[in-house]
Amino acid sequence: MSQSPHLGLSYLAPAQAQKHVTVNEALRRLDALVQLGVLDRTLTAPPPDPEEGERHIVAEGAAGAWAGHDGDIAAFLDGVWVLVTPKPGWLAYVAAESVLLAYLGGAWVGAVGALASLDGLARLGVATEADEVNRLAVASGAVLLTHAGAGVQLKLNKASAGDTASLLLQDGYSGRAEFGLAGSDALSLKVSADGAAWTTALAVDPASGAVSLPQTPRHQVDRFTASGTWTKPAWANWVRVMLCSGGAGGGSGATGAAGAQTAGGGGGAPGTWVEALFAAADLPASVAVVVGAGGAGGAAQSAASSAGLSGSSGGHTTFGTLLRAFANGASPGGGGGLAAAGAGGAAAGSRFVPPAGDISGGAGGYSAAAVAGGVGAGRYSGGAGGGGRISTGDVPSVGQASGATASGLGFYSQTAAGGAAGLDGADGAAGPSLPAILGGGVSGGGGAPSRPGTAAAAATAARRAGRAAAAARRATASPPAAAAMARGARPGSSPTPERPRAALHRHLSHRRPSMNVLDLQRRLHALGFDPGPRDGVWGRRTIAALKAFQRTRGLVPDAVVGPKTLAALGAPNGAVAPDPPWLIEARRWIGLTEIAGPRSSARILAWGQAIADWYRDDDTPWCGAFVHGQIAAALPEEPLPANALQARAWATFGVALPRPAPGAVLVFSRSGGGHVGFYLGEDSARYRVLGGNQSNAVGETWIARSRLLAIRWPKTFPAPSARPVLITAGGPTSLDEA
Repeated sequence: MSQSPHLGLSYLAPAQAQKHVTVNEALRRLDALVQLGVLDRTLTAPPPDPEEGERHIVAEGAAGAWAGHDGDIAAFLDGVWVLVTPKPGWLAYVAAESVLLAYLGGAWVGAVGALASLDGLARLGVATEADEVNRLAVASGAVLLTHAGAGVQLKLNKASAGDTASLLLQDGYSGRAEFGLAGSDALSLKVSADGAAWTTALAVDPASGAVSLPQTPRHQVDRFTASGTWTKPAWANWVRVMLCSGGAGGGSGATGAAGAQTAGGGGGAPGTWVEALFAAADLPASVAVVVGAGGAGGAAQSAASSAGLSGSSGGHTTFGTLLRAFANGASPGGGGGLAAAGAGGAAAGSRFVPPAGDISGGAGGYSAAAVAGGVGAGRYSGGAGGGGRISTGDVPSVGQASGATASGLGFYSQTAAGGAAGLDGADGAAGPSLPAILGGGVSGGGGAPSRPGTAAAAATAARRAGRAAAAARRATASPPAAAAMARGARPGSSPTPERPRAALHRHLSHRRPSMNVLDLQRRLHALGFDPGPRDGVWGRRTIAALKAFQRTRGLVPDAVVGPKTLAALGAPNGAVAPDPPWLIEARRWIGLTEIAGPRSSARILAWGQAIADWYRDDDTPWCGAFVHGQIAAALPEEPLPANALQARAWATFGVALPRPAPGAVLVFSRSGGGHVGFYLGEDSARYRVLGGNQSNAVGETWIARSRLLAIRWPKTFPAPSARPVLITAGGPTSLDEA
């Protein structure tokens, strides 16, 4: 080798003559290439009048003396151009552009840009240290990502639906808010006060785009059963007010000699109804509410062979000076006569409700045979039924029930027989929603049946009637009531009709064991039918989900939760058992995830350390700790496995079940260990399980039946009667829950 490998410097040969020539040439080359600075990189041919020592980077398309030397370094030395091919990694400063270049990949590129585009860095820290978890770490008062001529996007890509791609906002490295795809493909905003317990404040359905605010009231219902003060919610835009005056009292029955034919008293008319919608801005901060009392029933007739006494009117119900339901439009029931029935009270209307002849109490019974009292009628609530009459054979007839309302909602049954005193009209009250008021009926007091005999016998019968009437009133599905209610609407919403809620009263019947709307929504969701947000609101999505479920089970899709629908939902004998308390507790933690890196979830650590003091890291399997935490919280007296951190230790917990029920503890095999969680439902080949450490979070997943080791149930909680829950929804099967 006669030249150096990098700069091409000629070596001296042994006994070389003219050594100074070789040395000087090497020095000139060193002078040209070391600390390389060129004038420019735009010339393709030599300049016409170069100066000694000037250097250029030959531009592409070189000609003349530089032809064939694109990208080379041209140096003018001793009157001639010396052309040197650069080596990878050489640096050159271009004076014309004030830029430092690096020779990489056969081309001159910006040295700073070359460093910035380096790929495959294991980690990068800017003003701080990066680690294996936080591979990019920046300590700065601000971070700017700007466009490169058009738009700009920040992408967070996750591996699967059960993983997380989110923006986590922290205080002292403890999470306070998280926005993104947290454990699912649904966009959500979660908040926390301590970094351990998280609450979903906003959720967006990825299929429909529907936005729900689980913690924000959609409406507020203020129910008054006595006079008081209503306070306007600060967030309300609209307020719906519904009032009903007190019902009128019924008339008492007539008395007569033994064997005499007498008549029952008339039923009192129902309270008058009124409602109005107000803009919240037009209402004061608080409004006095006066709830009208029910009218008194006619006193028992103590004189022998005398007509009964009429009842009295109820009281007005008012919403300040803004709205009033007048009770004087509802007349009381008339007393039973010796030769004619007591007349039923009639509601003549109020200043807000036009007079209506079909709102009245039933007339008392009277004829040659034993006759029941007449049926009361009403648009919003039935008038009380009239009292029965007494036949000449001393046979008392029962008082008649209240009539159905024009909307088909509710009955107020008043059928006590053998009494003398009329029943009082109901005091003012309010249902929790419109259908509860309408469905229960706001009725006047029933007229009492007539009876034979003397004044002493009449008094005895009156006491019996009082007991029977009290029993009848306790037995009614919803007590007769006058009503006052102020209803606030969600901010930004427009008033909506209340009629769909009336369907709730019919569909979730109070006459047989049933489930509330929230339980129904949870059950439909578990079975693979989407009722929308599980918020206890009977809306269109819940009704549609119920009808879809009924169609798949071969039932009439009428959204009525009857015995067949209840049984199909998984309830024996038409009753749906609520979730056991530990399953309710477990649902609170859905979405709780491990914290990547050296930090750990405080909640997961608390569950683990309740079992073993040495538990210090949520990377340690914690499915057993999760099950232990929920059962310990719900059943403090329940014996728990000594080594509850091991999933297979739960195979001997409590008592064995022959088949699973919601909340049952399921123990599974798993490569390298086991897994434990709570049963939610099943399909033909898998179990739906709610558990911890499922994709590093608390959530639901499918696990193959073939991996099941045990089905267990707490000893201190009654054995379940619910049948297994069939779920038709699909989804991937979990292969490894750690």
